[in-house]
Amino acid sequence: MHSSALTPFYLRGRRLKCLVRLLVFTIIFALALPAVADAFLDTIKDALKITRIIAVSESGMTWDEAISFCQQKGGRLPLVGGENHTCKHFPSGTAIDGLGTIGGRWPANLPSDPYWTATHCGGNKEYSWFITDNGGNIAANYYTKNGSYGRVVCVP
Repeated sequence: MHSSALTPFYLRGRRLKCLVRLLVFTIIFALALPAVADAFLDTIKDALKITRIIAVSESGMTWDEAISFCQQKGGRLPLVGGENHTCKHFPSGTAIDGLGTIGGRWPANLPSDPYWTATHCGGNKEYSWFITDNGGNIAANYYTKNGSYGRVVCVP
């Protein structure tokens, strides 16, 4: 038996387990929510930053001219897969900052021309990746920097 003074604090079996679970869930949720919210906000900020195009050239130019063009506009050439130097094949879904993903839809605001990227290939950086419109989808191929001309899109 228990006294009536202790009745409000007295819990048995299932009620106690439910209360403990609720308390644990509340603590975990309270601790995790700021981290989840911060990660979500970081993702949104990155998406807004990355998908913004600063400038697009009117005509083709060499890779060195493309670098200078973007610097003058306060931006840079986009990276393929976030990499500055690689010769590997990029699979469908690889991000191209400022423009989407390989295999994704070609950006509606860009003419269908080859565009330089900052990602280069080769020990002496003789090749650079181009992004191209492949039937309405984004494709990536690399070409020699010597004598090649491509349009330029600059990202932050």
